[in-house]
Amino acid sequence: FEDALKLLLTIPMEYRTEATNALTDSCSQLETERKRAFENLRRGIKDGHHEEALSGIRSYQSLLKRYSLQDKELNRLIPEFQKEIERSEANRAIAKQVLIAVLAIGVPAIFIGSIVAINNHNRWMEEQTQLAVMQAEKDAKEADMVRLATEKAEQERIAAEKTEQQRIAAENAAKERERILSLEPITNSIGMKLKLIPAAEFMMGEGEEMHRVTISKPFYLGIYEVTQDEYQRLMGRNPSEFKSARNPVELVSWEDAVAFCRKLSDLSEEKKARRVYRLPTEAEWEYACKAGSNSVFSFGQNVASLPEFGWYNMNSKQRTHPVGTKVSNPWGLYDMHGNVWEWCSDWYSDYPKIAVTDPVGPIQGSRRIRRGGSWFIGAVDCRSANRHGLTPSSRFDFLGFRVAMSPSEIPK
Repeated sequence: FEDALKLLLTIPMEYRTEATNALTDSCSQLETERKRAFENLRRGIKDGHHEEALSGIRSYQSLLKRYSLQDKELNRLIPEFQKEIERSEANRAIAKQVLIAVLAIGVPAIFIGSIVAINNHNRWMEEQTQLAVMQAEKDAKEADMVRLATEKAEQERIAAEKTEQQRIAAENAAKERERILSLEPITNSIGMKLKLIPAAEFMMGEGEEMHRVTISKPFYLGIYEVTQDEYQRLMGRNPSEFKSARNPVELVSWEDAVAFCRKLSDLSEEKKARRVYRLPTEAEWEYACKAGSNSVFSFGQNVASLPEFGWYNMNSKQRTHPVGTKVSNPWGLYDMHGNVWEWCSDWYSDYPKIAVTDPVGPIQGSRRIRRGGSWFIGAVDCRSANRHGLTPSSRFDFLGFRVAMSPSEIPK
């Protein structure tokens, strides 16, 4: 009994009530069955029927076996009792006394069996705990699999949605570009025609210097180089070497070109229309020149086609020619290849190594960008990506400009 109580005290508190109840139930059931078995033994002994006595003992043994118990005293006495029966019926009284003595050993057997039952219950609880842990681990793995599958499905949904949004945005942007390019050029107060150029991305430069550039807003660009007539009307003089009203103005410095843009912007009709003129950035100029192409020239790769599109040293007779007399590029801009070099607003510098948006060049430098080639040079120098720099005060008879203008609003 002391051993049983000590064993109960070793069981964790949360299981102790359950173990005590199990012990009580087992003891109660065993005691009831034991009394019933020994009643059969008493009747067998009293009436002298040894077989009934032995049958009662075996019945009790079966009960002990069912509960995984051991009645050590009974196990020791049974063989002796069997020998007494075999010797003589005269030993009945002795066998009777022995069996009566056996009746007195029930309580120790019950407590020995109770300890075994508690141990069995502990093992069962450990097994149940292990099974619970294994089931929890299995459930956690299944939950992780479900979570990962859900996350993957959500990521795929978001990616598909983003792809679809990008597709729609690209389609809308393409439609907007087509719409803008379909608009007729505007004419300002001194008769200059300007084409609205749509926003877009393009690959700027050539070879290893090629990089992605984003032009984020539409802008206007003169469809012709500034003519001598336009410059004369606004500035009151014509510095050109090859004088002709429709020829591009030349012998103008970068400062002269900027001054022209400022004076044009100050005209009352231009102010009323909220038009502010400037030189194009280098990126705007190349983007407009390429007109959506990635070829050497806006018209393709074949340099033999250049005479149709521009004036250079092989067809110019060493002088400028009236603007707009050659074929325009796909966006309706004339003389983007040849006739005169054109000033851009940027200081000259190396290209960036990364993609950029609306680049304007460095904040300072020693040379300003010129683009497009001229009547003075060969065909290869008239390509779309060719670039050079000159000091801002430089004036040459192969150097002019065209104007750009940022719209206050985009025509509907």
